[in-house]
Amino acid sequence: MKVVASWSGGKDSAYAYLLATQQGHQVINLFTMMMNETKSNFHMIPSGILDAQAEAIGIPLMKKTTSAATYEKDFKTLLLECKAKGAQGLVTGDIYEVAGHEEGWLGRICKEVGLTPVKPLWMGDTKKIYLIT
Repeated sequence: MKVVASWSGGKDSAYAYLLATQQGHQVINLFTMMMNETKSNFHMIPSGILDAQAEAIGIPLMKKTTSAATYEKDFKTLLLECKAKGAQGLVTGDIYEVAGHEEGWLGRICKEVGLTPVKPLWMGDTKKIYLIT
């Protein structure tokens, strides 16, 4: 399936991307929600680092500036742009259920925009995910 991957720039999104490709999904874009032009929304990773990561793996990165007041609307707009480019699914690095996130917010958003959620890390054994022995 052609998918777009939520990209935080951290290990969970990178590992989810890797596993999704190993499962046979074709990642056509990465995307990051930004708090401004220079930093990502949640992890505050500098834009240049996100660009370098995307360039290193050879997948285009889409960035969308947002605010708390417009986050959901902006998130949906970006997903619809990805869908117009051929995306059929959304890869996330979610591991644990965040209140309302699994079947609530994220499930609802995917349903509304017509994308299939792909969560390769979901409810996984963190000792295996993070290679803790």
